This record gives sequence, C-alpha cells and structure tokens, in this order.
Amino acid sequence: MTTQREHAIVIGGSMAGVLAARALTDHFARVTLIERDTLPDESAHRGGVPQARHTHGLLARGLRILEAYFPGFERELAESGAVRVHWMRDTIQLIPTGWTPRFDSGIVTYACSRAHLDGLIRRRVRALPNLTIMGGWNVGGLVLEGERVVGVQIAPRPHTLGDAGELRADLIVDASGRGSHAPDWLQAHGYAAPTETRVDAKLGYSTRVYTLPPDFQPDWNAILMMTTPTLPRGGVFQAIEGGQWMLTMAGTNGDLPPTDEAGLLAFARSIPAPPLHDALDRATPISPIYGYQRTGNLMRHYERLARFPAGFVVLGDAVCAFNPVYGQGMTAAALGAQTLGRWLARDGVDGRAFQVALAKSNAPAWQMAINEDWRYANTAGDYPGAIVKRLNGYVDWLFDAAPDVPEVTQTFLQVMHLVTPSAALFKPSLVWKRLRWRKGGTAGKRLRTETVREA
Repeated sequence: MTTQREHAIVIGGSMAGVLAARALTDHFARVTLIERDTLPDESAHRGGVPQARHTHGLLARGLRILEAYFPGFERELAESGAVRVHWMRDTIQLIPTGWTPRFDSGIVTYACSRAHLDGLIRRRVRALPNLTIMGGWNVGGLVLEGERVVGVQIAPRPHTLGDAGELRADLIVDASGRGSHAPDWLQAHGYAAPTETRVDAKLGYSTRVYTLPPDFQPDWNAILMMTTPTLPRGGVFQAIEGGQWMLTMAGTNGDLPPTDEAGLLAFARSIPAPPLHDALDRATPISPIYGYQRTGNLMRHYERLARFPAGFVVLGDAVCAFNPVYGQGMTAAALGAQTLGRWLARDGVDGRAFQVALAKSNAPAWQMAINEDWRYANTAGDYPGAIVKRLNGYVDWLFDAAPDVPEVTQTFLQVMHLVTPSAALFKPSLVWKRLRWRKGGTAGKRLRTETVREA
C-alpha cells in the first residue's frame, strides 16, 4: 500500500465508483465517496441503478479483478448463494448458426442479481479503514485554482443533515454514470466539452424472476439466446441466488419485448429454443415485469481534449457506456479502476494521460459492442465505416463452424469474457480449422444475414 497522497474524492456510488474508490485507497490516506442516494447496507435495489433489476453478467476478467481487490471474494460469492457457472458445461447457447457444443471451457463465473452483487461489494468497501461514504449528497460543480481542480461543490439532499459548501481533495474522480455533468462543469471553467460517439441499436429489455418446481432440474443453469438481424429477439434465463431464476428478454432494432405477462411469454416462445419454452411452462413468476430501454452505446472522448485540468479524471459510464446486452459494463468498470491504480502508481499527475489510458482499456469492449450493433438496419449513430461489414463477415464465417468445432466456440468465449484479445480470432490455427470444416449435422439454420449499413 502506497499512501503518498492525502485525500481523493469519488463522485458516484456505481460499480465504477466503488471500484475506483477501492483502487484509490491504495494511494491516498483518505478517500471520500459521494453518492446522491443513501446506499443500503444490504443487497437492495436503489433508484440510482435503474437497470439493476435486469440480468447482469460479470465476465471472467472482471471476476479476476474483483478477487484481486477483495481476496476471498469468489468464495464469498459462492457462500452467499451466487450460482457457479462453468461456461459451456453448465450453459446452453443458441447462436445464429445453431446450438453451441457442451464442453468444459475452463471459464468460470457466478450468476446472481445485480443487487446481490452490489451488496457484497459495498460490504467489502465499507470495511476499508480509509474510506468514508457520504450518501444523500449532490455534487454541483468543480472548484478550480488555476489549471487544477481542488475540490467539489456539495449540497445535502432532502432528509440529509448538513450544510452546502466545498469539499477539497488532491484528486476528484467522476464516476457518476451516463448522466455525468462533467462536460458542463468543464465548460463552466473555460474548458471544451468532449466530443461524443453514439451508436444505438434500439434495444429494450423486459425482466421477470421465477421459481422452478423441485422435480424439474435441467442439466444447465443458464440458457443464452443471441439476437440476429433476421430474428432481433434474444435473451437469457439463468439461475441466481435464493433458488430463483431470472428471465431477461431482449429485443433489438425497435422490436421491444412487452411488459405484460401474455406478451412476454409470447415473445419468449417466438425464439426457437425448446429448452426455454419447457422451463417457462413449469415456472412460477414471483416478481413484476420490469422494462428498460436506455441502452445505446455512448463514448465521451476526453482523451481527445487538448486542455484538461489537473486533479480531475472521469471513468465508468460517465466516459464509456455500452449496450448492456453484451454484459461488458461491470467488467469495463473493473478494468477502469485497475487503469486508475496503475496511473497513480506511475505518476498520477497528468489527468489527460489517464483518459488516454482509459480509452485504450475501453477500446476492445467498445469495438465488439458497436460492430455487433451495426448489424441492424435501424441502428442510429456514428457509423465507423465499411470495415465493420468486412469484420462482421469474417465473424459470420467463423460462426458457421461454432456448433461443430469447440475450438471456435472456446475462442469466441475467451474474447467475449475479455480474457483474450480479439486478435485470437485471427490465429492461423483457428483459420485452418475453419477452412477444413464442413457443415455437420449439429449446425442449425443460418439466421444471421449481412444486414449492415453500407459506407
């Protein structure tokens, strides 16, 4: 632990915020986390995380980072009731070319509700001796002296005791999410706001929690169904803590899943996935149906700003927010915290240098998300060019073999879990296996089409 600095402030109690706070405790004598909500002590939903009622995936790379920050966290997940998932052995997956093979990939994660995961992480963070959490406070702007941010303007929310004023620190970290006011705060002090890239495939979610009868025990604990341009409907049905099962149906390209019981079940049954239909025939709903539609990809390019004040950085969804259907958000937040720690260990002086490093950290997940989203004809936003069509064509060529060639599925899985660079998809050995492959009996009907925008 290298506590060479006095005080750091984190704005926002999101996943990115609490993990950034954890990273900062290794480098500052005091860390203050400011959150507009009053953070619950236990696992509970809160207004500041409106998407929390839907299925969340902590990728294998993210789990490794959490284990490094909180030793024993994986064991704690298991003991708390989170479901251990051996990918491909415990999961069944419908991809555009059929059902992927069942085998032990060696990739293990845990499935639970977002509220359950947040509660476990908050408990660990609250135990840090040099961290203070200020729940129920608003941050209204930055305090600058010359070209350096030295504090924030704070004010209590209703039912919070305290007076408005300034809170000073050596470093301010904005992790306040998609709704971040950092662009406005910078402009108020004469700095430029970052340019933005937006890509929106018009995805919507509907989620409900169920129980299954004791006499129905499938040999899988998660079923995943990818959306495609010809069938822009997909989703996931997975076991979570407490013997519960969470169904999240997703519709892309504006084909949104309903939030009434009959409509949601009809939507689910429109996907050619008999194991899902069989499970839902036996399932008992135990929650309302929740919808969510704020799912567009958003990148704020702080790394491109010519001027950036010292003592201030931005991370998490406040910089890069993903279409959540790919399950990358929490892992990207963990990678951002890791990047912050490395920046502080090196020098931690030039905030723009951090933003450049963060942009590089976000790039692989960002590129995967927008490439997939540009498959859909009604996707809106900043089109990256014809290269996306060629890349997606190559991915389709590999996907053709996935139901018959486990090595193809394994490589895709490692890339999607961010444990292997996407360059692995171009390995000569994998290309050779694909070239030698001939479609076998397990491959399903080709669903994916070349519905991507022309340059």
